[in-house]
Amino acid sequence: MSPKPIQVCLQSRHISNRGGLEKWTRRIADGFIRRGAEVHMLTSDSSFDQTLRPLEHLHPLSTPAQFSHRKMLQFDRKCKLWQKQNRPDLTFGLDRTSSQTHIRAGNGVHRAYLERRYECENYSPFKAALNPLNKTILKMEQKAFENPDLKVLFTNSYMVRNEILKYY
Repeated sequence: MSPKPIQVCLQSRHISNRGGLEKWTRRIADGFIRRGAEVHMLTSDSSFDQTLRPLEHLHPLSTPAQFSHRKMLQFDRKCKLWQKQNRPDLTFGLDRTSSQTHIRAGNGVHRAYLERRYECENYSPFKAALNPLNKTILKMEQKAFENPDLKVLFTNSYMVRNEILKYY
Protein backbone atom coordinates (compact mmCIF):
# COMPACT_ATOMS: atom_id res chain seq x y z
CA MET A 1 0.00 0.00 0.00
CA SER A 2 1.53 3.32 -1.07
CA PRO A 3 1.52 6.26 1.35
CA LYS A 4 -1.15 8.92 0.95
CA PRO A 5 0.20 11.90 -1.03
CA ILE A 6 0.66 15.22 0.73
CA GLN A 7 -2.36 17.49 0.23
CA VAL A 8 -1.41 20.96 -1.03
CA CYS A 9 -3.88 23.81 -1.39
CA LEU A 10 -2.93 26.69 -3.72
CA GLN A 11 -4.98 29.89 -3.31
CA SER A 12 -5.01 32.29 -6.23
CA ARG A 13 -8.05 34.21 -7.41
CA HIS A 14 -6.95 33.90 -11.03
CA ILE A 15 -5.13 30.97 -12.60
CA SER A 16 -5.63 31.53 -16.31
CA ASN A 17 -2.39 32.36 -18.15
CA ARG A 18 -2.83 36.12 -17.97
CA GLY A 19 0.26 37.31 -16.17
CA GLY A 20 3.15 36.61 -13.83
CA LEU A 21 1.11 35.59 -10.78
CA GLU A 22 -0.90 33.10 -12.78
CA LYS A 23 2.22 31.62 -14.40
CA TRP A 24 3.90 31.23 -11.01
CA THR A 25 0.80 29.50 -9.67
CA ARG A 26 1.05 26.95 -12.51
CA ARG A 27 4.81 26.48 -11.94
CA ILE A 28 4.35 25.89 -8.23
CA ALA A 29 1.50 23.43 -8.88
CA ASP A 30 3.69 21.60 -11.42
CA GLY A 31 6.54 21.36 -8.91
CA PHE A 32 4.34 19.87 -6.21
CA ILE A 33 2.75 17.40 -8.66
CA ARG A 34 6.17 16.25 -9.92
CA ARG A 35 7.00 15.40 -6.30
CA GLY A 36 3.81 13.35 -5.92
CA ALA A 37 1.66 15.86 -4.03
CA GLU A 38 -2.06 16.13 -4.60
CA VAL A 39 -2.71 19.76 -5.53
CA HIS A 40 -6.01 21.53 -4.93
CA MET A 41 -6.25 24.90 -6.67
CA LEU A 42 -8.73 27.36 -5.17
CA THR A 43 -9.67 30.11 -7.61
CA SER A 44 -12.49 32.49 -8.44
CA ASP A 45 -12.03 31.70 -12.16
CA SER A 46 -14.97 29.64 -13.38
CA SER A 47 -13.09 28.02 -16.26
CA PHE A 48 -9.64 26.61 -16.69
CA ASP A 49 -7.97 26.61 -20.08
CA GLN A 50 -5.62 23.69 -19.50
CA THR A 51 -6.25 19.99 -19.06
CA LEU A 52 -6.07 18.88 -15.45
CA ARG A 53 -3.56 16.16 -14.71
CA PRO A 54 -3.73 13.31 -12.21
CA LEU A 55 -3.31 14.64 -8.66
CA GLU A 56 -4.56 18.10 -9.75
CA HIS A 57 -7.98 19.36 -8.68
CA LEU A 58 -9.61 22.66 -9.52
CA HIS A 59 -12.06 24.23 -7.07
CA PRO A 60 -13.77 27.32 -8.53
CA LEU A 61 -15.10 29.44 -5.66
CA SER A 62 -17.63 31.86 -7.07
CA THR A 63 -17.46 35.48 -5.94
CA PRO A 64 -20.61 37.10 -7.34
CA ALA A 65 -20.22 40.46 -5.56
CA GLN A 66 -20.14 43.56 -7.74
CA PHE A 67 -17.34 45.41 -5.96
CA SER A 68 -13.72 44.26 -6.01
CA HIS A 69 -13.23 44.55 -2.24
CA ARG A 70 -16.26 42.33 -1.65
CA LYS A 71 -15.04 39.78 -4.21
CA MET A 72 -11.72 39.68 -2.37
CA LEU A 73 -13.46 39.15 0.99
CA GLN A 74 -15.76 36.45 -0.42
CA PHE A 75 -12.82 34.57 -1.92
CA ASP A 76 -10.93 34.77 1.38
CA ARG A 77 -13.92 33.47 3.36
CA LYS A 78 -14.49 30.62 0.92
CA CYS A 79 -10.80 29.64 1.04
CA LYS A 80 -10.95 29.49 4.85
CA LEU A 81 -14.10 27.38 4.72
CA TRP A 82 -12.51 24.99 2.17
CA GLN A 83 -9.42 24.67 4.39
CA LYS A 84 -11.57 23.94 7.44
CA GLN A 85 -13.57 21.27 5.61
CA ASN A 86 -10.61 19.61 3.84
CA ARG A 87 -7.63 20.13 6.17
CA PRO A 88 -4.77 20.26 3.62
CA ASP A 89 -1.23 19.54 4.83
CA LEU A 90 0.05 22.79 3.34
CA THR A 91 -1.78 25.93 2.18
CA PHE A 92 0.11 28.15 -0.24
CA GLY A 93 -1.21 31.69 -0.76
CA LEU A 94 -0.26 33.37 -4.03
CA ASP A 95 -2.83 36.14 -3.93
CA ARG A 96 -4.24 38.35 -1.21
CA THR A 97 -5.73 35.91 1.27
CA SER A 98 -5.45 35.99 5.03
CA SER A 99 -4.94 32.36 6.03
CA GLN A 100 -2.16 30.11 4.74
CA THR A 101 0.94 28.27 5.91
CA HIS A 102 3.10 29.55 3.04
CA ILE A 103 2.94 32.84 1.13
CA ARG A 104 4.56 33.99 -2.09
CA ALA A 105 4.41 37.76 -1.58
CA GLY A 106 4.77 38.88 -5.16
CA ASN A 107 2.51 41.93 -4.94
CA GLY A 108 4.57 43.85 -2.42
CA VAL A 109 3.16 45.58 0.65
CA HIS A 110 0.06 47.69 -0.01
CA ARG A 111 0.88 50.14 2.77
CA ALA A 112 4.25 50.90 1.14
CA TYR A 113 2.54 51.24 -2.24
CA LEU A 114 0.10 53.79 -0.81
CA GLU A 115 2.93 55.77 0.80
CA ARG A 116 4.72 55.94 -2.56
CA ARG A 117 1.51 57.20 -4.14
CA TYR A 118 1.21 59.93 -1.47
CA GLU A 119 4.76 61.07 -2.27
CA CYS A 120 4.86 60.71 -6.04
CA GLU A 121 1.30 61.28 -7.22
CA ASN A 122 0.00 63.70 -4.62
CA TYR A 123 -2.55 61.01 -3.71
CA SER A 124 -4.45 61.99 -0.58
CA PRO A 125 -4.23 59.68 2.47
CA PHE A 126 -7.81 60.77 3.22
CA LYS A 127 -8.95 59.61 -0.23
CA ALA A 128 -7.08 56.32 0.23
CA ALA A 129 -8.73 55.76 3.61
CA LEU A 130 -12.19 56.16 2.07
CA ASN A 131 -11.56 53.54 -0.61
CA PRO A 132 -12.97 50.21 0.67
CA LEU A 133 -10.53 48.23 -1.50
CA ASN A 134 -7.55 49.84 0.26
CA LYS A 135 -9.05 49.09 3.67
CA THR A 136 -9.71 45.48 2.69
CA ILE A 137 -6.22 44.90 1.29
CA LEU A 138 -4.51 46.49 4.31
CA LYS A 139 -6.54 44.43 6.78
CA MET A 140 -6.09 41.18 4.85
CA GLU A 141 -2.37 41.80 4.40
CA GLN A 142 -1.91 42.33 8.13
CA LYS A 143 -3.82 39.14 8.96
CA ALA A 144 -1.73 37.17 6.45
CA PHE A 145 1.70 38.39 7.53
CA GLU A 146 0.92 38.20 11.25
CA ASN A 147 -0.95 34.88 11.09
CA PRO A 148 0.44 32.44 13.70
CA ASP A 149 -0.03 29.54 11.22
CA LEU A 150 2.34 31.15 8.69
CA LYS A 151 5.50 29.03 8.40
CA VAL A 152 7.26 30.27 5.25
CA LEU A 153 7.19 33.62 3.48
CA PHE A 154 8.73 33.89 0.00
CA THR A 155 9.40 37.27 -1.57
CA ASN A 156 10.39 37.99 -5.14
CA SER A 157 12.70 40.89 -4.27
CA TYR A 158 14.68 42.48 -1.45
CA MET A 159 12.40 45.50 -1.69
CA VAL A 160 9.32 43.40 -0.83
CA ARG A 161 11.25 41.59 1.90
CA ASN A 162 12.27 44.89 3.47
CA GLU A 163 8.74 46.32 3.22
CA ILE A 164 7.31 43.28 5.05
CA LEU A 165 9.97 43.58 7.77
CA LYS A 166 9.31 47.32 8.12
CA TYR A 167 5.53 47.13 8.43
CA TYR A 168 4.90 43.68 9.90
